[in-house]
Amino acid sequence: MPFPTTAFGIAAIVVLLVPGLTYGLVRRTLRGFRFDDLTIDARIAQALVVSVLLDAIYLAVGAAWIASVVHIEGNKVFVEEPGLLGLAVLAGAFAIPGLLSFVLNSPYRIRRRVPKAPRVVRPKKRKKQRAQSKYVIERTTYYEAVPTAWDKGATDPRGRAVRVTLPDGRMLGGFFGSGSYVSTYPEPRDLYLSHQYFVEADGTLGELIPGTAGVWLRISDDHIVEFFDPPDATGDDLTDNERTESNGE
Repeated sequence: MPFPTTAFGIAAIVVLLVPGLTYGLVRRTLRGFRFDDLTIDARIAQALVVSVLLDAIYLAVGAAWIASVVHIEGNKVFVEEPGLLGLAVLAGAFAIPGLLSFVLNSPYRIRRRVPKAPRVVRPKKRKKQRAQSKYVIERTTYYEAVPTAWDKGATDPRGRAVRVTLPDGRMLGGFFGSGSYVSTYPEPRDLYLSHQYFVEADGTLGELIPGTAGVWLRISDDHIVEFFDPPDATGDDLTDNERTESNGE
């Protein structure tokens, strides 16, 4: 879809999409991805519904003020107070939808404090106690904004050894550290390991392969990817002289 270049087209995008997109972005951050968040079409449809609802409320509340600020004469649009109108657009497109989404989707809720059962203790000198509020803010649900388990596990920044079992049963081993790379949602899963290890018959990771410059793998559902604490000597721990000696062996 081509992006509009006229003032009317840009205004239409702001009015019909931006409030809903802001609402959805905050919701996904707080509650994680849902099934209907996986396609652009579904996100745009959600944004349109939310934006139309909010725009209707804005018109019902501030139609008179908008008419006094914005004047349309033929193909020309005149704005009397552009600064004030800009603040209104920021509030209507970002602040209000974001705050509304936070209130409706926040995992935190205000609940009445449950009194604890009294304990039988030895009498002591009473200390002055602070008055406790009748209400407390509690986290009632737990969501993760990361869309997939692969994104969560594979992007751990710690240096780790990796063993990948291929669909035919062969195993490859390597080190995921500085210089490595992993793709995340929505791109297909693939993995570049900066250093490759020999893999013994029992699956144990062996020595660093001499001259290794890394290995690239496309990860499908038939692959098994395992992460381990790195061996004592990883590619990042080798000095230039040690790497040169290893390559010469």
